[in-house]
Amino acid sequence: MRILIYWTLVATSGDTVACELCRTADGLEVRCSSHASAPIRRAPVASATEASALAAEWKQMYLAGDAWSEKRVEDEPVEPPATAGPRTVFEQRVKQRGTLRRLRY
Repeated sequence: MRILIYWTLVATSGDTVACELCRTADGLEVRCSSHASAPIRRAPVASATEASALAAEWKQMYLAGDAWSEKRVEDEPVEPPATAGPRTVFEQRVKQRGTLRRLRY
């Protein structure tokens, strides 16, 4: 389960890679993954401080080459996706049942 995204980089080819902190059954894990594939790098960590340091180290490794650059905030879509579903439990119930009335069991 993803907890935090540290950074996202964009390649000159258009590919993106993101570094994130995830919770696994064994504890915390830092992952670098591309949107097109499974995680490229992964490492278990003991704390969020250690994870942040590792994420910064991995970022510097990517930025050392000329193929990657930081993704700017302006690159993000401004409008929410049109297929976004109901946000709250109440909105989901209204969509499914057409009402908020309580079900009897």
